[in-house]
This record gives sequence, structure tokens and C-alpha cells, in this order.
Amino acid sequence: AMHVEVQHVLVSKSSTEQVKKKSALCLLRLSRTSPNLVSGREFAPHIGQLLQDKHLGVLTSLMSLLNGLASHHATDYEILIPHVVH
Repeated sequence: AMHVEVQHVLVSKSSTEQVKKKSALCLLRLSRTSPNLVSGREFAPHIGQLLQDKHLGVLTSLMSLLNGLASHHATDYEILIPHVVH
């Protein structure tokens, strides 16, 4: 499935900032068409790691993704509150 590949590209250490931005926005778009596509319990720790990135574009894209994902399954992403608010 495409969303699995996009998730792998997003969390890959070899992906450039531009690729991470685009994959986060792609995953957001995919999750809007199918809200249950991304498992929050499994993917939230990866988002937490990505939120440590210093690139503003990556962070903005991740926050858009997180906002979209949490709007459907808020409790799955509560563990990320310390990463977002500091």
C-alpha cells in the first residue's frame, strides 16, 4: 500500500528535508481520504522523533500532518503533547 511506503520515506534517516516535507503532506492527503489509514499508536513515536528536526519546513509539514491525524484519533497522539509544547 502506498501509505506504508510514504511512512517509510518520511521516517528514513536518508531522506532529505524536502522529501520529508513532501511525504508528510502526502500522508496528510492520504489520511484525509481514508482517516483510519494511519495507526496512531504505531506511528506517534515516529512523529515524536521527527519533531526534533530543526528544519522549519519539515516541522510545519509535520504539524499539519499531526493536526490532521489527531483530528480523527486525538487520544492516539496525546503522548506527543510534550514534543509540541515546550
